Amino acid sequence: MDSWRSRTAESVRHLRSELSAERLPPYRTVDGDEHPWQKSPAGTDATLYRFVVARKGDVLAAKKQFIENLHWRSRVFPIPREGLTARLLDEDIRFRSLRR
Repeated sequence: MDSWRSRTAESVRHLRSELSAERLPPYRTVDGDEHPWQKSPAGTDATLYRFVVARKGDVLAAKKQFIENLHWRSRVFPIPREGLTARLLDEDIRFRSLRR
């Protein structure tokens, strides 16, 4: 394994270790279901790697960002299906052209 891959893998392991030592809120899906972060899409090595890259390799900054993301998901999801939001979600149209 080259040094870049080795450093990356070590950073992800370090981040996972730092997160595991914390008492974190669960991962909340857009439907409001909750799962332990380790068993969620956020708990994969690929996702943790993206947090490390976003913080330019700073594991402690990636940890802070990850925790803030879990808190944000807890506040925001599920999005109430009311009014315009409900109509847009019920249309089930992925893309829409409004006007030129």
